[in-house]
Amino acid sequence: MYKDYRYINAGTNEIYRWGKKAQEKARLALTPNEKGFYSIPADGGKYWTIGTSEGRYGEYAKFGDTFLSVNDWGYVWAKVGTPKADAFVAMINRMIDDMKEQMEG
Repeated sequence: MYKDYRYINAGTNEIYRWGKKAQEKARLALTPNEKGFYSIPADGGKYWTIGTSEGRYGEYAKFGDTFLSVNDWGYVWAKVGTPKADAFVAMINRMIDDMKEQMEG
């Protein structure tokens, strides 16, 4: 992902704000939609950036060893009940934990 005149590659997540509002926005991504998908914008504006890269099958984000899909609108997504969903939830929880650490520190 290209932001602020630089590339933020898959596997790199940056947090810019960590207050209660930022945590709540991230926490909302832990609720799947009516069709059974988790999603979160890769470019969270002033709150976070989830790094993405272009791969053979399109844009992707990475958490650990799992490659997460990114749709044309720039949302990282995963279907509930799949291994990718487990990685997605772990990524969001890690992001929320990092925000809490920044608030305390």
